[in-house]
Amino acid sequence: MRVLIRVMAVAALAGAGVVAATATTSAQAEEQSYQFTGEDDSFVVPANVCQATIDAYGANGGDTASLRELPDTIGGLGGHAKATVAVTPGETLDVQVGGAGSAGEQTSAGVGGSSGAASSGGAGGSSGNSVQTLTVSGAGGGGASAVSRAGAPLVGAGGGGGAGGEGSAFPPGAGGNGGGPSAGDGEDGAGDPPGLGGAGGASGSTQGGDGADAADPDTTGGSGGGGGGFDGGAGGANDFRSSGGGGGGGASAIADGAADVDLSGLNPDDDGNGSITISWTPGVGCAVEAVIRFTG
Repeated sequence: MRVLIRVMAVAALAGAGVVAATATTSAQAEEQSYQFTGEDDSFVVPANVCQATIDAYGANGGDTASLRELPDTIGGLGGHAKATVAVTPGETLDVQVGGAGSAGEQTSAGVGGSSGAASSGGAGGSSGNSVQTLTVSGAGGGGASAVSRAGAPLVGAGGGGGAGGEGSAFPPGAGGNGGGPSAGDGEDGAGDPPGLGGAGGASGSTQGGDGADAADPDTTGGSGGGGGGFDGGAGGANDFRSSGGGGGGGASAIADGAADVDLSGLNPDDDGNGSITISWTPGVGCAVEAVIRFTG
């Protein structure tokens, strides 16, 4: 008599008259990369793929270009988030890559970088100018980069905060960096009193904060926009005769249950845009079919 039983198992079987066969994989690792396009994208999980590693970088905040031969003030760098998550063959994951925030100009605020088709970078605060003084508006915050399942983020990297606006006499504050569970605060602008930097975001919304308008459009620059992320920080407030504080960076976040979590590092991309790479090895993390044969 011969009986064939198929069960799902991983452990090796031992015993007289029992032969255990476990599936092994020699497949090579594969990956798919996404760059900023301003549009939403997607990733369809291939067959026989049960876990994937998502490596995301948020976009940088915009800089502030000086009108008075002062050094340019930089926006914050986008954050980094990487984790291995369980996936189901055939399911579709939503992919949104953040774009860099733009610099502010004399009469118009910087624009927050979008995350895919959704604007989540935070707009720079407005400022004015006159024939007596020159001011520069706050820069926009960088957009977040995220991979989501049914609207719930799996892995997301926050954007950097935009640099504050330059007043007629003082340099602005730099934007805060995107980061892990909490992000960097924006620096205060110079002046007396100073424009206050925006607070870095904590885990929460993907929407970046708007920058504050200038308190006096003839003498102050608007603050930078908060970076998009999982609660992008609001742009810094502006006070009379001061420059704007930088916007706070957006926090990065990873869904509960992910393995090999990494929230360290900052966006190294020279163009300031975010990026996402999804990698996987077929068969890894999937249940193994064991074949048990009883003979006699």
